[in-house]
Amino acid sequence: MKKKLMTRKQSQLIHYDTLNTKYQRIASIFNSDEIAKATAAQELPPLHGRSLFCLGPNNSLRIMCHTLVENKWFTRIILVLICISTITLALETPLDDPEGDKLRVLGYIDLFMTVAFTFEAVVKIVAAGFAFTGKDSYIRDAWNILDFSIVLAALLGIIAGDAIEISFIKSLRIMKILRPLRAVNKIRGLKIAIMSLGGSIPSIVSLQIIVLFFVFLFAILQTTILSGQFYYCELNHTSVSQKQVD
Repeated sequence: MKKKLMTRKQSQLIHYDTLNTKYQRIASIFNSDEIAKATAAQELPPLHGRSLFCLGPNNSLRIMCHTLVENKWFTRIILVLICISTITLALETPLDDPEGDKLRVLGYIDLFMTVAFTFEAVVKIVAAGFAFTGKDSYIRDAWNILDFSIVLAALLGIIAGDAIEISFIKSLRIMKILRPLRAVNKIRGLKIAIMSLGGSIPSIVSLQIIVLFFVFLFAILQTTILSGQFYYCELNHTSVSQKQVD
């Protein structure tokens, strides 16, 4: 009996220990997730200088904007808006009725997109500074220059409207077609591919010069070999006579 009681107690203790180890493992997993989230939140790029000459690195508004810009969902939402804006640009045609409901709805969507992209630009400028906070300033990035130019052109087009008859202001509305290019900056793989293609252009130009040189040589060779071989044309299938050609 004593041996049976001892074995039961031992089995209960072993079961209790295994349960504790399971709970400890689960707790360690949750703790590791919390630690990973905390470290990810702490690994934001550091801020430098004074944004807009008044917001230092420890300013709460600037830190909030910086956290929002670095959030992956912020980038995803902007990417979705870019896709919707691209679709609306494809739906607009010159044959649409200027007073129709279609253009009116597309105009409201374009206004919403302009406000959203302006908000994105303002948040990024507050977070990184416009131009005088170091190499990470907003306007010192080529992709941000493209974004800012598109947003500025859209704002000028909305402010001017149809009241100001200035061809330059109206022509700025055409820059809306560049909005799909903003998706390149949001997709890292596509951005790397475009930058690699741009970096390889000098080598491609040199290769094209060599190819054109060989094409020119073969053109001279074929002209020399086949000269006088194609001296007449077949006019039987046309209504033009040889006399008219002569």
